[in-house]
Amino acid sequence: MYVWHDISGPKDIRAIVGSLSSEYAEDSIADLLANNLSGSVRGILVERDYVDKDYRSVFYNFYAKKGDEFKRNCVRLHLFAEDVVLSCAADGLRIIRGENVDDEDPDDVLSRRYLGYVVLRPTGGDNIGRSVISPKALIGVAGGIITARHKVHVLGHRLNAVGFPWMMQHRDISVCAHVACWSILRHYSERYSKYAEFLLHEITKLAQPYDPGGMVPAAGLALQQAERIFYATGTFPLLIRKERESAAFLEQVFAYLESGFPLFAALNSKEHAVAIVGVKWSRFSATRGAVSVPQPVFRRAEALIVSDDQQLPYAYMRMQRSGQVVGLSVEDIDAILVPLPEKIFYPASSVRDVASHARTLFKELVFPPKNGGIKRYYVTTTAALRRHFRDKAVSFDPKMVQAVMEMPMAQFVWVVEYSSDEQWQQGEVAVTIVLDATASVRDNEPFWLAFDSKTALLWRERKGANQQFVELKLEPAERPYFRIQSNLDHFAG
Repeated sequence: MYVWHDISGPKDIRAIVGSLSSEYAEDSIADLLANNLSGSVRGILVERDYVDKDYRSVFYNFYAKKGDEFKRNCVRLHLFAEDVVLSCAADGLRIIRGENVDDEDPDDVLSRRYLGYVVLRPTGGDNIGRSVISPKALIGVAGGIITARHKVHVLGHRLNAVGFPWMMQHRDISVCAHVACWSILRHYSERYSKYAEFLLHEITKLAQPYDPGGMVPAAGLALQQAERIFYATGTFPLLIRKERESAAFLEQVFAYLESGFPLFAALNSKEHAVAIVGVKWSRFSATRGAVSVPQPVFRRAEALIVSDDQQLPYAYMRMQRSGQVVGLSVEDIDAILVPLPEKIFYPASSVRDVASHARTLFKELVFPPKNGGIKRYYVTTTAALRRHFRDKAVSFDPKMVQAVMEMPMAQFVWVVEYSSDEQWQQGEVAVTIVLDATASVRDNEPFWLAFDSKTALLWRERKGANQQFVELKLEPAERPYFRIQSNLDHFAG
């Protein structure tokens, strides 16, 4: 059964959720959604008797075995922006004004107005199950966020929900660490076809070499067990612990995050775990006092953005702990797990070493002044790098574009960018270095190319101990060249 509701404000949202039986939505759920859904949500389609596969996996393996009686089906709330209406189920959803859809698939037009969905499960508490909510649908969310398009079928329409998967923990069958693992793996299965889909109950079982039964999953999840889950599901988890030098740790956090890899973060002092999925940049320079070297990019961040089962998605984890101990801080992180694909062998720690000595290594290039600036590094694919050069061809000498297209690079590359303070504010780059992400940590020269606006250094072959680069002189381009932003989607808030 489907019921359409127009939304004019929080009171309408509270009334819709409040009208459901308490087993689907306790009072706190109505308040949570009413207080946090943004004004962009102008319509909600309530879908009753929804079969949610993640809840069903837990239901059949746990709730159905309990003395209490639990329902098998859920309620799903579909969130829409303006100009969408449902007259009756037979007619389906339609646009009432705005874009001309005659020459376009109506589902594509509806998807642009679709702000995701919220599943309410009949567990009597902690009701929000598998959900994908657009950052646009929540108040105050801004920054670069890892997202994917999640296919949603409703009333014969095939829509796309853009966001990062999230749910509350069940508490009696899963904990925060299970949910963090689930959200990362569900993102991978939606974003990349090579990764299989794993349901919540399957993930709780993967943490152990045996079937743990009902109570063990809810008792907790050690970091090594989370590592086991990621390995068992086809990724290659890299464990990075925070040592005394927190700056080196944070550089690696940001390097992998800006590569588009969601991070499993262990917060031991809080007995908690979250998935790091984005970053909110500061509007102002975070550099303080005189500096003699380019600053790592994390110093320009105001907060990390996390998927936390105890808050709605895209919560902020502040870079520095405030005077009032409210919410999470980056200082709470003790370690991260990075679920990597199998072809990335060169770690961020080695890239950091190269980036710190680049001015000495590449005397042919003109770096930003020593007193400030920003250095940034991240993984991308060679295909994405070439697409950037093709799309931004006006920023490059044609000889440079041709060289990048013809170089036999590996599938994954590390990109290191240097910008002055002024260039950073404009999104511009002064010097770029591209490294082989499949290189060994013992490679002395893991380079593919390095260039500024006037000179390019090309390593056409990376064989043998005495590798030689080719120097290419570049003609001035029409425009400056800009940093690559393809791994994170940016939301203004």
